[in-house]
Amino acid sequence: MVSAAELLLKRGAAEVGAWHPRRAVRPAISRLRDSPFKRVVLTNTLPLEQAELPQLEVLSIAPIIAEASAPCSTTQRQRDLRRENQA
Repeated sequence: MVSAAELLLKRGAAEVGAWHPRRAVRPAISRLRDSPFKRVVLTNTLPLEQAELPQLEVLSIAPIIAEASAPCSTTQRQRDLRRENQA
């Protein structure tokens, strides 16, 4: 990922950012810290201190979980589930 960013900048990109859906970047922290990425965007599924990676921007997954679980908490959805189980 860092090599790709370096190549993009070498070929004229104004800036480069990175996004990763998980926090499986801990082994690469030092490489990312020293990379040309202006921003590194990750989800908050695992803890990672901002000080470890100054370019870090964290996106909360709470709205996604809330949206996914909302239908399960409504009375109508409960009725629908009962009907499906009775059939």
